[in-house]
Amino acid sequence: MRIDAHHHLWDLTARPQPWMDGLWADPIARTWTPTASTPPSS
Repeated sequence: MRIDAHHHLWDLTARPQPWMDGLWADPIARTWTPTASTPPSS
């Protein structure tokens, strides 16, 4: 079995993503950076 564990990062202020249009995209329609993808430390 192979697991693909890559991440997609984007900055919507630098490069808008028109394909993220509609209610289906609400959970991901924001800027994602390496620090935004890192869980908070406890």
